[in-house]
Amino acid sequence: MMVSNRTANGTGFPLDSNVNDCIAYTFFAFSIIGILLLIINSCICGDRKEGRNVAFILVGTFSFLSLSTSQDEMIYFAVVASFLSIAIIYTLIGCFVFFTENEELPKEMHDSHLRPFIVGITAAVVVQECLYFIGSLCDKGNGRKSAIFILAAIQKLVQIGIYYFKLIDSVPKRKYGASLYYKIFALFNFIFWIESIKVTKNQQQEKFMEDMLHGLYTIFARTYTALIVDYRLICCILFMEHAAEIDIMIARGESYERIEGNQSEQEEGIKVVHQCFNDYREFTRAIKNRNGLGMTLGLVIVFLQILNMFVYFEGKESIVGPWGNIVGILAVLSIFIAGRLLLCQISSINITEEEDHEDVGIDYLMVVMGLVSVMFWTANSISTIVWSIEGNATDQKQPYLVWTTGKVFFFPFVQLFQIYIFRKIRLCYAKNETFLMMKKSYFLIPFLMLSSLALLANLIICEYRDYVEELIEEAHYVFVTEILLAVGAPMGIAFSCHIVLHFYTIYHQMRKCKHDFERQNRPVEPVEPVEPVEPVELVEPVEPVEPVEPVASVVRGLLDSDRAQNYTNA
Repeated sequence: MMVSNRTANGTGFPLDSNVNDCIAYTFFAFSIIGILLLIINSCICGDRKEGRNVAFILVGTFSFLSLSTSQDEMIYFAVVASFLSIAIIYTLIGCFVFFTENEELPKEMHDSHLRPFIVGITAAVVVQECLYFIGSLCDKGNGRKSAIFILAAIQKLVQIGIYYFKLIDSVPKRKYGASLYYKIFALFNFIFWIESIKVTKNQQQEKFMEDMLHGLYTIFARTYTALIVDYRLICCILFMEHAAEIDIMIARGESYERIEGNQSEQEEGIKVVHQCFNDYREFTRAIKNRNGLGMTLGLVIVFLQILNMFVYFEGKESIVGPWGNIVGILAVLSIFIAGRLLLCQISSINITEEEDHEDVGIDYLMVVMGLVSVMFWTANSISTIVWSIEGNATDQKQPYLVWTTGKVFFFPFVQLFQIYIFRKIRLCYAKNETFLMMKKSYFLIPFLMLSSLALLANLIICEYRDYVEELIEEAHYVFVTEILLAVGAPMGIAFSCHIVLHFYTIYHQMRKCKHDFERQNRPVEPVEPVEPVEPVELVEPVEPVEPVEPVASVVRGLLDSDRAQNYTNA
C-alpha cells in the first residue's frame, strides 16, 4: 500500500499531504454521488433520456481520478471498500427489481461459450484472493487489506452467481431499468479494471505473501493481476453487450421473446450442404482428421512449455539447462507459421459490413493492451541484449542470460503479429460458408488456439523472479519506463489470454456447423419391379355350425342305452 509523504515547504504548509488528500476526497465524493444518482435514475425512471452516456463518462472519469490520486492508505481503503459494497448491494437488489423469470422461454444461448471461461477465471481469482486474505491475517496490523480482499472475493461470487443462476433465465420487466442495470454493472467492472492495473506494483511487493510463497510469489502476483485485468474487461464487455441488446429491442419495439428466438436461431450455426454423399463423407472424414492433428500438435507444444519451468531450478537439482527457453521460441514460431498460412487462406474471402458486426471500441481497447505489451517486451529485450553484450553477468549466469535474450527478443514481434491477426481473422469467419469449406481451417484454428495458449503459459513462466528480474530492479530506469515495466507484463498476459479466447470462440462456432448432402444425388441401387398380384375373390361367409357335444358325453350315453337294452331283455 502507498503511504502519504507529509512534507512541507518554507512557508510551513504541507503541500504533499493536505492538498493531495483533499483532491482525492473530492473526486471520491463526486464519483460516489454520481454512482448513486445513476442507481436512483435506473429505479425511478421509465424512459430513455438524453445525456446518460455523458453521465456514465463523467462518473467513470471521477472514479478513475479518485483511484489515481489516493496516496493515503485510509483514503484508498475508503474508495475501494465503498465501490465494492455498493456493487454487492446493487447487484442483489437490481436483479429482482428489473427482471422476472419466464419458464416458457428457453434457456438463453447468448455467450454460452463465455460462461465456462468466466466461471473458471472467477474461481481462480477468488482462490488467489482468499490466499491474499489468509496472508494478510498472518501479517498483524493489516486489517484493511484483509477487508479489501474478502470484499473483492464476495463481490465476484455475488456477480457470477446472480448472472449465472438468475439473469440467464430471466427477462426484463422494466426495459430501461434493465438496460441501465447492465450498464452500471459494466461501469463497476470498468472501475475495478482500472483499480487492478493501478495496484499491480503494490501487490507485487506484499512482504507477507513473499515470505509465504518465496520465489513463486512473482508468478502468483502477476498471474493474479493478469487474470483480474482480463476478468474485469470480459465482464465489462459482456454486460455492455446485454445492455446493447435491450436497447436494440427497445428501439425496434420488439418483445424479448422475438429477440431470444432470433438469437437461438443464430446460435444453431450455419448448415453446409455438399453435392453428393461421397463428397460429404470424404469432407467430414478429412476435417475430423485435421482437427485431431491440430489439437494433438498444439497440446504437445503446450506441454513442452513445462521444460521452461525447470530452467529456474539451480544446482544439481536442475534437469534442464538454459536451453529450455527454446520451447518458448517454438511456440512463437508456431504462431507465426500457422497465422501466416491462415491469413493466406482467408485472403480470397470477402466479408461484408453486415456480417462483421463486432464492437470496434472493444477491439481497439484490446489493441491498446497489446501495444502496451509490445512496448514492455521491447524494453525488456533491449535491456537483456545490452546486459549480454556488456557482460553484466557472471560466467555461471551468462548462458542463462543469452538464452533468455534469444527468447524474449521474439516476444514483441509475436505480440505485434497477434494484434494483426486479431484484427484480420474476425469471428464472423466461423459463419462464412466459404471459410467452412476450407479443410485447412479445421487444422489451423485449433493449432493456432493452442499455440497461443502455449505462449500464454510461457509468458506466465517468465514472471518467475530470477536473475533478469533482479537486474531490472537494480537498473536505474526513468519514471515512464518503470511504469511500463510495472503494468506491461500483466497487460501482455491479459491480452494473450484474450487471444486464446478469440480463437476458442471461432473454434466453438465452427464446431456448430452442420454438414449435410443433397438427398436426390445419393446413389440408390435399382430395385426389380414386382409383378402385380391378381385380386382374390371374397369367400361367402359360412353359416355358423351348431356346437357338437363332447365325445365323452356321447360315449357315456351309448353305454347307458346298451345297459338299458340288456336290462330289458333280461
